[in-house]
Amino acid sequence: MTGHLDITVHQIYGATDAAVVFAVSKKDPKFHTSVIVGIDLDNKKIGDVGAYEGSVEGAITTGLYVMAYKKDSPHM
Repeated sequence: MTGHLDITVHQIYGATDAAVVFAVSKKDPKFHTSVIVGIDLDNKKIGDVGAYEGSVEGAITTGLYVMAYKKDSPHM
C-alpha cells in the first residue's frame, strides 16, 4: 500500500545515476527525511525511488510521537 505525503523538497544532491532528495512534511505529522531517486540520464527518465530501510517510517513515527506527547512537555 502506498500513500500520499504533502512535502517540500529543500535539498537535492547528485549521485551516480541518482539524486538524494531531502524533504520536510508540510502538514502534521511534521518530519524530515530523505529518499534516493534513480535517474536514467540517457533516456531522461526518473527511475525507482527508495530509502534506507525504515528511515521514512521512522521519521513519520517520530513526528507522531511529538504530536502525541506535545502537551506533556514543558519545552514544546
